[in-house]
Amino acid sequence: MQCVQEITYAQARAGFEPFPAGLIVLHFLPGWLPWAAFTPIVLALAKRYPLRRGAWKKPLAVHAAGAIAFGLAHLLILGVVRTRFLPLRWGATDPVTWLLSTLWSLQAQAEVLAYAGVVAAGHGFEAISRARAQELRTARLQTELTEARLGALQSQLQPHFLFNTLNAIDVLIEEEPTQAKGILLRLAGLLRSSLDDRRLERPLGAELEHLRSYLDIEQMRLGERLRVAWDIGANLDDALVPSLLLQPLVENALIHGIAPRSGPGKISIAARQGEGGLELAVDDDGVGIDKAAGEGIGLGNTRRRLAELYGAEQELCVSPREGGGVTVLVRIPWAREGQ
Repeated sequence: MQCVQEITYAQARAGFEPFPAGLIVLHFLPGWLPWAAFTPIVLALAKRYPLRRGAWKKPLAVHAAGAIAFGLAHLLILGVVRTRFLPLRWGATDPVTWLLSTLWSLQAQAEVLAYAGVVAAGHGFEAISRARAQELRTARLQTELTEARLGALQSQLQPHFLFNTLNAIDVLIEEEPTQAKGILLRLAGLLRSSLDDRRLERPLGAELEHLRSYLDIEQMRLGERLRVAWDIGANLDDALVPSLLLQPLVENALIHGIAPRSGPGKISIAARQGEGGLELAVDDDGVGIDKAAGEGIGLGNTRRRLAELYGAEQELCVSPREGGGVTVLVRIPWAREGQ
C-alpha cells in the first residue's frame, strides 16, 4: 500500500494524472503471481530430476530448458499486462515486441535466478525429508536387529540346545578334553557374537563364522543325523550381508525340516555373486513345506528386515526343493565392506 501511495505521489509531482490504485496494483501482481503458479510445477521437476553427483547432465539439461520455458512464459505474461492493460510507457505496443526487448535485460536474468531459487529450495526440502526418513528407517532397523539378536540368543539359550551342549561337553571333558574345550569356546563365541555385534550389516565372512559355530554345536548334538554342505563362492568374505541373517534360516530348516525326519538329513548353505547382486541360499532335504503352518516368526522377521534395509532391491523366496525339502533363496544388492 505504501508503494502505491509513493507512485501516486510521484505521478502528481511529475504533472501526470494519477492512475487508479487498482491499475498500479495490477502493475505489481504479474511480477509474482505467475511464479506462485509455476512453483509447484518447478518443485515437481526438481523432485523428478534431482541434481546429484555422478548423474547431473540430464537433470541440468531439463532445468535449463525449464528456466527458459518458465522465464519466457512469465515475460510474455508481463508483456501482455504492461502493453494491453496498463497505460504506462513501456516503449512497446505489443507483448512480443516487449518480450524481445527484455530478453537480454536484468529482467530476463531475474527469471533464471527465480527458477534456480525454486529448484534450490526443492532440493533443500528433499534433503530434509530424506534425512528424516533415514533417521526413522535407521531406528526401525536397529529395532529389527535387536529383535534378531535376542531371537538368536533365545534359540541358543533354549534348554534343549544349551543343556545338550553342556552335557556333551561334560561327556567329552574326560575323554576328549581338547574337543570339549573347542566346543565350549564355540558356544562362548556364539553367545558373544549375538550380544556384541550391533552392526546392521557385517562381512559375509563374519556371518559364516557365526553360523559355523552354531552348526558345529548342532552337529555335535545331532551326530550323524545332520550333515552340512558348504558352497561359498570365491572372494566373498567382505561382501556385506545383514547381521544374523543366516542363523534363523538354518534354524528354521533344522526345526521344521530335519528334526521331523526319521533318518539323517542334510542342510546346504551357498553364496555366490549373481547378476542382480549377492545370492544366499539355505536348503534342506527334510519333510518339506507345511502350507497349513504358514510362515514362521523367523522367516517373517527376516523378510521385514530385508525390506527395511534394501526396499525393492531385495528378494526372499521360499520354495519346495526338487527331491524333497525346502530352499530359501535371498538376493540382496552387492556391496563390499569399506565401499
